[in-house]
Amino acid sequence: MQPRKIKKQAPRLLRVLAPLVLLLLLIVLPVAADSPLGWTHTAEDTVMSISSSADGSRVVIGARDNTVTVYDENGQQLWQFTAENSVSGVAMSADGAYVACASADRNVRLFDGDGNLLWTYRSAYPLEGVAISEDGQYVSAASVEGRRLFLFNLAGELLWDKNMIVPTESTAIYGSGENTRVLAGTRDSRVYLFNLKGDQLYAVQLDDVVHSVAVNRNGSLIAAATDDGKISLIDGATAKVLWQYNARRSGATDRMRAAGISADGNVVMAGVSYGDVFIFDVNGNLTQQIKNAGDDIQAVYVSRDGKVVMYGGKGMVATVSNLSAQAAAYTRKQNLNRGLIIGVVVLVVVLLAGGYSAVRFTSWGAKVWNVALVPVRKLLKEIWAARVSYLFLLPTFALLLIFNYYPAISGLWHGFTRWTPGLRATWVGLDNYIAAFKNPYLRVGIGNALIIIITGFAKLIMPLIVAELIFNLRSSKLQYILRTAYVIPLIVPGVVSILMWVNIYDPNYGLLNKALEALGMENLIRVWLGDPQTALPSIIFMGFPWIGAFPLLLLYGGLITIPTDLFDAAKVDGATFWQRFIHIDLPLLMSPIRTLIILGFIGGVQSFESIFLTTMGGPGHATYVPALELYFQATKFNRMGMASAIGTLLFIFILGGTILNMKYVRSSTEYQA
Repeated sequence: MQPRKIKKQAPRLLRVLAPLVLLLLLIVLPVAADSPLGWTHTAEDTVMSISSSADGSRVVIGARDNTVTVYDENGQQLWQFTAENSVSGVAMSADGAYVACASADRNVRLFDGDGNLLWTYRSAYPLEGVAISEDGQYVSAASVEGRRLFLFNLAGELLWDKNMIVPTESTAIYGSGENTRVLAGTRDSRVYLFNLKGDQLYAVQLDDVVHSVAVNRNGSLIAAATDDGKISLIDGATAKVLWQYNARRSGATDRMRAAGISADGNVVMAGVSYGDVFIFDVNGNLTQQIKNAGDDIQAVYVSRDGKVVMYGGKGMVATVSNLSAQAAAYTRKQNLNRGLIIGVVVLVVVLLAGGYSAVRFTSWGAKVWNVALVPVRKLLKEIWAARVSYLFLLPTFALLLIFNYYPAISGLWHGFTRWTPGLRATWVGLDNYIAAFKNPYLRVGIGNALIIIITGFAKLIMPLIVAELIFNLRSSKLQYILRTAYVIPLIVPGVVSILMWVNIYDPNYGLLNKALEALGMENLIRVWLGDPQTALPSIIFMGFPWIGAFPLLLLYGGLITIPTDLFDAAKVDGATFWQRFIHIDLPLLMSPIRTLIILGFIGGVQSFESIFLTTMGGPGHATYVPALELYFQATKFNRMGMASAIGTLLFIFILGGTILNMKYVRSSTEYQA
């Protein structure tokens, strides 16, 4: 290759590559710089409900972080109220003068437009849904657990409390004065309509659990979201289903979570569990599908004038935007995706062309290519020479990668995403970790986990004492019998043991309370697993006297490996049992003790099954642990990204604790065989 030719080709190469790079920038940057209109509210937990005034100038958002937050049309917070538990439903009158909320702390509350609490009604059951009439004169509330439907007037007086027989998920109101009507969506797949006196006017039978109902201004159209992934529009006069749209994907179990409708009924909105939001016209034509709008959409709302749309869910973000702006934002997103694909293709072509040109027309490129190729050829020849061995090793490595390393790497990756299985994971950076550090349940759980870990270390004293007692018995036959006796309980499933202790702690017929009663110590009788003061100590006490077969055998095995010469020498020197235990047994048992401490530490951080089977983290959060929150995030809330982030944090904590244990829990006199 001649230097002169290289000099001629290099400028030509630059002249070819420069326009390609410029084209890439022209395609991607203008699209990426565009951003959608509207504003968002970020909660510390799931967004459960959204409502607004007629024109969308005021918006109220209820979330699982116990907050009711009211904003103006520009997204500026006007006021906020914090309940004692999750806010499951919010509703606002047409003029924004009244805000109603229902929460899991069993309260229905009514506020004025400035956030002043007008009245509170405390139910016997947690409340899931709330609605308010357009003029604010009537408020309805629904309870799943209590299977009730309540109606109140503006003064907070309970007009009626209806036993719905079945769990009631949601409610809606339309009309005014004597013509006020109340709707209820229930788990028996029906939408009920009641008049102001509480008389049932009709019930519409749908195909599955009704999660959400919404109604237009005059009640002529009712939208219902059901568990089978359908949104249905019902004729309010004839109680007939006008049309249905099935958003469930083939082979999936997607659920339609939320429904909304404008005052004139021309805009119908629905949110589905895989994170998409659907917008229809009155005839059921899909006018817009907002893909990946959030993580499991729990709440949607259309302002009464049909110009503002709102949605939110387990992604902890509520989005509020003008309907036309939302459509434009959706178009921009599509253009961005298209631009990025084109840009990546162009970039790959540029890189390949640049690499080929460097190798083909420059001496340094050819030199790098040839030098790099030599070790690659050599490695391939060695692998080919030992191909049979590698062939037999391949299944083992494949299984390790699939079942060990891939799940671990997947968990680390998905900790930075908003991910629901079956859906595309969306990169959210450190949002999951920030939310995890703000999670009050996780903070309480860490404190409880530390208590469980420390008490777990203390429990090692019991198997150590028993191992010493068995080891010092003179009869080898008796040693064998006792070892076997302690190993036999291993055949009993751990779940059985936990459930046995649940029966022991039962406040009505449990052995513990009955024993205290028989001893005349009634003052000590407790609801052991239901009292915040005794729940965690009761769980820690389970398994008494804490002599597990594994730690016992490990410590006993450590004792029998100690050279008998050391015991003989100690005996000759006149050492007592305690002197021998402290100066010989204990130092030489540090290796199994360290193993038990490490395994106990790992188990203490990861374990939650005993708490899951006894208290589910309650009462309140008295027994909550981090692994339980991980389980709930993954299974109950379907937030796998957050669960992966919590798992990663637990991994880092376990790794750090294990390293410290390995470094500092040791003895300089450990016996090496």
